[in-house]
Amino acid sequence: MDAEKKALAADGESGVEIEKNVQADCEVGGLEEMLRSQISQLKAANDQLKPQNEQLKAEIYQLRPLKAENDRLKSDKDGLLAQLQTELHSKETVEEKMKTLKAKMAEHLQCSVCLQVPRDAKIPVCVNGHITCGKCKEQTGNSCPDCRTVNDGVERFSVVAGNISDLLELECANESKGCKEKLLRPDIVKHENVCIYTANLVCPYFFLNCKVKVSYMSCIEHMVKVHQNHNYPSYLLGVRNELKIISDSHNNNGKWSYKKSISKGIAGSDDHLILVGQNIGDNVLIFVKCLSKDRSQRYSLELEISDDKSKKTNFGQTLLMTEDFEMGIRAGNVLEVHSKAYEKFQRSGNMVICFKLQKIDDNKND
Repeated sequence: MDAEKKALAADGESGVEIEKNVQADCEVGGLEEMLRSQISQLKAANDQLKPQNEQLKAEIYQLRPLKAENDRLKSDKDGLLAQLQTELHSKETVEEKMKTLKAKMAEHLQCSVCLQVPRDAKIPVCVNGHITCGKCKEQTGNSCPDCRTVNDGVERFSVVAGNISDLLELECANESKGCKEKLLRPDIVKHENVCIYTANLVCPYFFLNCKVKVSYMSCIEHMVKVHQNHNYPSYLLGVRNELKIISDSHNNNGKWSYKKSISKGIAGSDDHLILVGQNIGDNVLIFVKCLSKDRSQRYSLELEISDDKSKKTNFGQTLLMTEDFEMGIRAGNVLEVHSKAYEKFQRSGNMVICFKLQKIDDNKND
């Protein structure tokens, strides 16, 4: 009986095992079927993509020459850039060499006195070839400032130095004062004559025996610093007894009240008016100078001196800074007031000088 039970139990276990095996076989079969289905789908998809792949291969094959051309162009570009950089470097090197060469040439052409390249068209030299500009030569006399050789009476000029100086760009003689101009010799000569830093203008108070030459930039400062403490006669319009615009200046009309300042800037420009008076005999002559960067600039001027009871009017033009007092008198650009009448204006305490300006444009067509 026990043996039969054992046999039945063994048969049961075998059945379970067989069932498991059958189930496992079924699962494996299902996986295989699923894999076959996926492989079939992938193969179908691959078959669909194959024409596209072939087309892409063909396009890539066609692009190979373009890639080669692109690589060649890139190589050419790199070569041109390298060549350009070399040329630029070479140009900079040449420019630096030329700059150095010109500097050395200018150094050898310097006047031994003022240390500037002569502005003369014909450059003077001594018997030993030492260069001196014409202006310094006049000051040093017959002796060469370099070798002290006495001039034998024969004027000598260096043709080579003159020709070389015409090729050089020269800094303005006023470079240390702030001028940045750099021009060829003939042009720098013209510029220096009118440069706003060149002190070749007569001080407006020349009648006080002031011998100082001023520039456009230094004129006002010179008059304020040098002349403001001078004791002038009461009827003389000096720095301490100057006139100042107190009314509308936007339209260049104005009024000066007595005993205020030295000059007045003209609205909308860098120009200044400088009013000066001088006693000539029994009269006080009043004139107005125009301090302008453009030395040819004038203004038509109506000038009037008055108090509460009387007035004196004159029509004319402003004087240029390069014109002297006598030129203004001859041209009639001076307001003339008898000294006694002028003193009455002063004593009244209400003395004013009015003016009306209009810019004169010489280049304007009539």
